[in-house]
Parts: sequence; structure tokens; C-alpha cells
Amino acid sequence: MIKGFEFYFPTKIRFGEGVLDELADIIKGFGKSNPFIITDPGVRAAGLVDMVTDRLKEGGITQFVIFDDVLPNPRCEGVNAGGDAAKAAGCDMLIAIGGGSPIDTAK
Repeated sequence: MIKGFEFYFPTKIRFGEGVLDELADIIKGFGKSNPFIITDPGVRAAGLVDMVTDRLKEGGITQFVIFDDVLPNPRCEGVNAGGDAAKAAGCDMLIAIGGGSPIDTAK
């Protein structure tokens, strides 16, 4: 029997014109430096991930990992593979790029 627990999941979603230019500063503001970028193959092929990584590099964040194996309606196996990859790379935060599946995987 579970007597109770506390769960705290700080999530910040930023949206709007110009917020991408603030990304490196936001990451640094959290005291982080090695983000794990979660996306899907279509978003990556469209060049959206490059837009993000270019801004990261310009802002001094040069270490990051891109995980683009997200499938529609992600299953546990894919989520676990992403988690394992993030741990193995020593990543210290998550960035989801794309629609619901990358965001669900990041959550």
C-alpha cells in the first residue's frame, strides 16, 4: 500500500517570436550546459533542429546530443532508449523540438 508521495515536475514551455534567440541564456540560467534534444526524423529533416543547434552554438552551448528516434505515439521502448542515451551522454536537461510525440517523449 502506498501511503503517499510528492511529485514535482518543473516544466517550462516558451513559445513566440524571438524566444529561440534566448535559448542559450535560458539553459545557462538553469545552470545547465549539456542538453538532450528530443525530436523526430521529419522535424530534423525540415531543418528545425539545425536552427536550434545553431543558436545554441552561437550562445556558447557547444555540447548537446540529438535524439531523433521518436516515433508517432511513442511507446515505452522508445522513451527508455532516449533516457538511456541521455544518461550515457551525461546530459543535464531536455529540449523537445516538434509536436506532441517529441514533447510526450520528453515528459
